[in-house]
Amino acid sequence: MTVKTKIQEAMETPQSKKEVEAGIRRIGDLLSEISQMENNLSKTVQRMTAAASKMAGLREQEIVKIQLAIEAFMASHRQELTQGGKTKSIKLPAGRTGWRLSSSSVEIMGEEEEMAKQLEKMGLNGLVRIKRTVDKEAVKKNPGLVQEVKGLIVRKGKEIFWIEPARIGLKTEIAEDGRLVRRKSGAKKD
Repeated sequence: MTVKTKIQEAMETPQSKKEVEAGIRRIGDLLSEISQMENNLSKTVQRMTAAASKMAGLREQEIVKIQLAIEAFMASHRQELTQGGKTKSIKLPAGRTGWRLSSSSVEIMGEEEEMAKQLEKMGLNGLVRIKRTVDKEAVKKNPGLVQEVKGLIVRKGKEIFWIEPARIGLKTEIAEDGRLVRRKSGAKKD
């Protein structure tokens, strides 16, 4: 069943401008209701997130205190616990603890492009990354130039019907799969 068939079954086609006006007004009312529901949900989520964040923060502070105390004990008994440095971790009934080296990092002092040029001059091209990509915006502006390029297809945009009820600030469209798509008014795509 196509989207058009589904739409036709969902509602009788308006027979006059007055019926179209009534349909648009109803869409506006429904969008307002959905927007209010989403705002209420967002406020509830914000309150719950703030409360959970506060509780988690208190627990994290307790974890930090405990971990620092354990680290102090472990550091003062490191030789004994690591068998003179033979191991890096200690297994205990409640879990494991130990030491590890963090990963190394590279800090570039100055302009990165200048550093890349120096590496290339030294013959260290393998240490320089070059990223090449297709400029899709330029291709869309010049589709005739790439007609013969295999694997590069420029698809023309499809005409999409939309409705923008007054005072709501939203437009509605029906996606190819039948889903309702809401966009802010003024958003590109029309």
